[in-house]
Amino acid sequence: MLVLLLIITAALIGYGGASLFERTPEVNLIALSARQAGLVRPSVQSPAPEAIERYIRDRLGWRVVVPDIEGTALIGVDICEVAPGVEVPVLLYQDQTAELPIALFTYTYALLNQYEDRIRLAPEILRNIERDRSFDLQRFENDTVLVWRHRDDIFVAVTPLDDPALPDRISFPS
Repeated sequence: MLVLLLIITAALIGYGGASLFERTPEVNLIALSARQAGLVRPSVQSPAPEAIERYIRDRLGWRVVVPDIEGTALIGVDICEVAPGVEVPVLLYQDQTAELPIALFTYTYALLNQYEDRIRLAPEILRNIERDRSFDLQRFENDTVLVWRHRDDIFVAVTPLDDPALPDRISFPS
């Protein structure tokens, strides 16, 4: 009887310990984007914003306006799963001076609402980007992360480029 009691106790301790070490899935949009940025490869290569916009519309049904980032070359686009079941377009740029990549993840407010259990943007960042042409600049590990919105789209640029003037280089076609 004592042996059976010891086995049951050990099993319960083991189960309880394993439960303590289970990690809750990451939902922070900045962390999710930054961790994926280095893995993104263009599934469609094109320097033409219209071709990229058409690919995103055909693949996801989203209407995205591709921003221009002065001093960079548009390389292409990929569709990336940033969280289980959450796919977003990622625009890929190459800085022409520093020759460093910029991965531009595209989200929408509707997507944040639909998948609020899987992706979240901190309330203070949402407040910082309430107005068009308002930016939130962050560091995540060794990367610069720039967040802004254009209409209903939320852009998260991840790059090893350390350029505080990056927001000034971003524009949208009129």
